[in-house]
Amino acid sequence: MSLKKKKTWTRSKESFLNFWHNISSKKIEKDSCLIWCIFLLSSLDAVLTLTWIKSGLAVEANPFLEPFLLMGDCAFLATKMLLTGAACIILYFNRKLQFGKIIICATIVVYGLLILYHCLGAWAVLDPNNIPRFIEKLVIWLA
Repeated sequence: MSLKKKKTWTRSKESFLNFWHNISSKKIEKDSCLIWCIFLLSSLDAVLTLTWIKSGLAVEANPFLEPFLLMGDCAFLATKMLLTGAACIILYFNRKLQFGKIIICATIVVYGLLILYHCLGAWAVLDPNNIPRFIEKLVIWLA
């Protein structure tokens, strides 16, 4: 290997190692990650809710969001995401407080259960013969 190639290789290797060291030394806060998860789960909930409503199998239960649904799909999704984004910003600034941590964890649990409910409902609609009876009763009870 020529001296010029060797120097280039060494500089490239050093540059990559410096970049890797900078990236690996950054800590990602658990609470910040959970707040992003809240926003993503809320967005998924909005899309799944809109799918259920458009298929005629559900109605919007939130009276605040119902008028936006009448304005159109984009207005509904934008409003839902804007409201969730604003709430996530408030949670971010309060993430260090004990109450903020409790709200973050509770919100993750609620959205997780809501997405599970969407999935169980889809399972019941797509293949009603293979769904266990207790899940069918649970979905009906929750509806």
